[in-house]
Amino acid sequence: MATSTTLVTRLGTTVIQLALCLPLFAGQPSGDTNAQQPPPGRARRQPTLKIIQLPPPSTAGSLSLEQVLMGQNQLGQVSAQPLGVIELGQLLWATAIGTALVQTGVPQAQLTAYVVTADGIYRYVPMNHTLEQVTAQPLLAALCMSIIPQQPAAGCGILIATPARARSRSDNPIRSALLLETGQRLQNLRLQATAMGLGMVVAQQFDGPSIAKALGLPRETEILAVVLAGYKEGQATAPIGPTSSTTQQRRTVLVVATRGFREEELIETKKVLDQAGIQTFIVSSRPGLLTGMSGGVAYASASLNQLRVDDLDALVFIGGTGAVEFANDQFAHGLARAALERRKVVAAICIAPTILANAGLLRGVRATAYPTEQQALVAAGAVFTGNLVERDGLIITANGPTAATAFGQAIVAALQGT
Repeated sequence: MATSTTLVTRLGTTVIQLALCLPLFAGQPSGDTNAQQPPPGRARRQPTLKIIQLPPPSTAGSLSLEQVLMGQNQLGQVSAQPLGVIELGQLLWATAIGTALVQTGVPQAQLTAYVVTADGIYRYVPMNHTLEQVTAQPLLAALCMSIIPQQPAAGCGILIATPARARSRSDNPIRSALLLETGQRLQNLRLQATAMGLGMVVAQQFDGPSIAKALGLPRETEILAVVLAGYKEGQATAPIGPTSSTTQQRRTVLVVATRGFREEELIETKKVLDQAGIQTFIVSSRPGLLTGMSGGVAYASASLNQLRVDDLDALVFIGGTGAVEFANDQFAHGLARAALERRKVVAAICIAPTILANAGLLRGVRATAYPTEQQALVAAGAVFTGNLVERDGLIITANGPTAATAFGQAIVAALQGT
């Protein structure tokens, strides 16, 4: 990963200058050494640094290995939205699990993962699954601009580094094992980011010594790899919050099953809403990757129980065999009832209208659904029509994937009051 002298100088300038302006250690000189000395007889104050216990990693992904392998080339660009602690912990866990050094006999301490976030630099401790803060200086922006390809922003930076005592000729067996291990950790990161629907950029060129110095890493640290990770551009990343008073943009929540949602219904409905300038947010029983009936994937930015009715304008249940997940979900029923009471649009497609029926919302309402759901809707007091789409006041139902576009159009019309 070597660069030309000119390139190294140019890339190193940003982080070096920032490091000179912001001393990273209490005892590090910053031009005026006298100013750094404590008064006689007074002990030097040491900074209080944080230790963060990360949430337990998930070991039950919803995608097959083949799906993850095929998705690696769709990692995309990353946004500046800080990664949540769950996502960050999962990525770091992936850097240490099942790695090659265990088999070669080289101590795993020879490689360390560092995380650069908006609020400082942390060392990852795999044994405890914790982060130990190295410094609280905000150097993420500088890191993003000190690599090739340069990036305007990222959720975090992950560095794989080794102490200088591990350096040696490239043909040394220990050195070879370290390089092999670094490559495997990068691959683990790519696979995990793909499985989580995140974006990732691997630095092709960087000035390791300058970056290590600027970040205040231990003396003689050698950085072997730099990765920027984060949510993809345009990806909703958090529970929906109140709309700014300066915007009238409508917000629609798409409730999607963790497994077995109908891809066409989600894609086509969302497409119509997006084209109409309506914000869409995907939620499910839990945040993370969702798997469709045909193997497609979607990403839920929040769990259903994080929603507040006042933060949305339409609540839409997407169908597919997996929609039974919410058929008897009391929280989903309560949310739908509250939404309708507050004059929000409530919609469902395919087998999902049964969710509305079970919530008691379809009594005396003209509705449609996939034919298998007719009996359930009639039993709940609905006037079943079997049409592609039915709109009765603020309640909209549709009978399946072929109606997805018309379903989306009906939601847009209801939001626009037409």
